[in-house]
Amino acid sequence: GYVAAAALTRPLEPAEPVLRDEGDLFDLTIEQLLPIRAYVLDQDSGLPKRDPKTGEEKIATVFANQQGEPKKNAVAMLEGIAAAKEAPLARILTGLSIRHVGPVAAQELARQFRSIDRIDEATEQELADADGVGPIIAASVKQWFAEDWHREILRKWREAGVRMADEGSD
Repeated sequence: GYVAAAALTRPLEPAEPVLRDEGDLFDLTIEQLLPIRAYVLDQDSGLPKRDPKTGEEKIATVFANQQGEPKKNAVAMLEGIAAAKEAPLARILTGLSIRHVGPVAAQELARQFRSIDRIDEATEQELADADGVGPIIAASVKQWFAEDWHREILRKWREAGVRMADEGSD
């Protein structure tokens, strides 16, 4: 949960986090996870928990047990990520956090355009004309695709094997 997410983005070790942005998510490997050490954080305050006896901040190897083998959380997380690579296009669209694009709009965009590329290539008017989309969502989608760092996320996800189209798209 919270500790694992913090460990991926703000570890003590290694010095460079394995997740620098959303684009890195689908490239995670067990080899990257095993050496991660991080503070055990309080979910409410976000501050490191302290050992009640010593007062020292608690540090944990988040994804490896004492023998250096993967913990169940590491295996489960990587299995979930692998499964997410095959998610329907609507789930991928929702995961991109495009403003105003919730599950219903994502479902309609996926149904009508069938691929990320077609959504990207569509004009704002073509998007707005799609059932359940309209001009506000269409403008938001076009703005999202206009950002270079968003395109970089898509590039990384594509290279990692994330499915960017639903069945039947050409």
